[in-house]
Amino acid sequence: SIPKNIHWIVTISYLIGCTILIGKEMAQREHLIIMGMFPMLLAQYARIYNIELPKITYIVCCILGSIVVLLKPHFGLIPVLLIMTRMWKQKTVKFWSEPDFQCLSIITTLYILVCIIFFQSYITQILPHVLSLYVPFGTNLSETINQSSIILIISAASLITFKMIDTETNQESEKLFYFFFALSILMLIPPLVQMRSFFYHLIPAIVCAFIATILTMHKFYSTVFNTNKTTATIATILTALMFAYTINPINTKYPQHDDFASLPFTKALKKHAKNQSYFVFWDNIGFSIAPAHYGNFNYASRFPSLFFYPAFAITHETRKEENKKMETYKKEFQAMIRNDFKKHKPSLVAVPRPDENWPEVFITYSPLDYLLEDKEFTEIWNHYQLKETIRLDHADYHGNEHGQRHTTYDLFILSE
Repeated sequence: SIPKNIHWIVTISYLIGCTILIGKEMAQREHLIIMGMFPMLLAQYARIYNIELPKITYIVCCILGSIVVLLKPHFGLIPVLLIMTRMWKQKTVKFWSEPDFQCLSIITTLYILVCIIFFQSYITQILPHVLSLYVPFGTNLSETINQSSIILIISAASLITFKMIDTETNQESEKLFYFFFALSILMLIPPLVQMRSFFYHLIPAIVCAFIATILTMHKFYSTVFNTNKTTATIATILTALMFAYTINPINTKYPQHDDFASLPFTKALKKHAKNQSYFVFWDNIGFSIAPAHYGNFNYASRFPSLFFYPAFAITHETRKEENKKMETYKKEFQAMIRNDFKKHKPSLVAVPRPDENWPEVFITYSPLDYLLEDKEFTEIWNHYQLKETIRLDHADYHGNEHGQRHTTYDLFILSE
């Protein structure tokens, strides 16, 4: 069986990986996925190697994992691969009677039925929009590969070190190391599918690679320094903490919840947003939604971000007759934003000035340029006047993570 101290090392490494190591990316969907999938993956590991596990525990773990996988369904590939591994290992094809397959199948089917019955607009509108306007644009395969390569190198280094340490390790502990090593590689598939090069897409792979690395460190302490079990365990846990804090030091300057109410943009809203309603044309800081919560304001749009805009900016130079479908989408989203303005009547609208970090296509065809192509929106916009220009320092919203970067916003006020 797996030694108790290995239980502690895996558990604590997992907790450190899901908290300290990922920092401000906490509560991203990938973070929720690895937290929810982890018990299921361990339960599947137990079934692969015939480790006794109470059936109710197995079922609960599989239910939780099957639910969080639906946050990004392509992560479902991982438990499916583990099901196939079990079939190969145990030389059986009777996978349909296992709780993991049943939970994945039933919950996925229920999810599809709920969407069809109660959220038809997700299937008929949102999903087609995402597939047409988000998926094909803004991908960065080379950067995604570069980021994934770092995880591959760390995992490979752990594997080589683990194999080089010549000792008779507990066989179950070795299997567990290989399991997390394999997971760290498999968890790179979803980010490579998305090709967005966002750090948080790598969270599941990072957590699994971290656990594999810490298990290697434990073997190193146990063998090279010939320490007893307790000393090796304590040294391993301390190394895990030190490693995590070195990679991601505590950002003491990061704003607290109460700070958002007194940050510059919230102050501008208190000063100018007479009806408590506002809109931000392009937010590259991540500040636009926070005042709605911390300052009791109303964000005047159904879109927390203009996810569709990059597609229109990138294809702006294409002739209309060559891309009629894109022109239809452009008018559709112009109408939605226009209707949001009519409904909420934002008394303050923040328009960013381009800076050196903007892609050229966003400078030549800004979000405001896109909306002003709509005559009805232009009539609405004619009622807004430039009132003030403010500079927002990124450090106010992200501590010292963005250095000295800042963004300048022109504040337009609705005329009475």
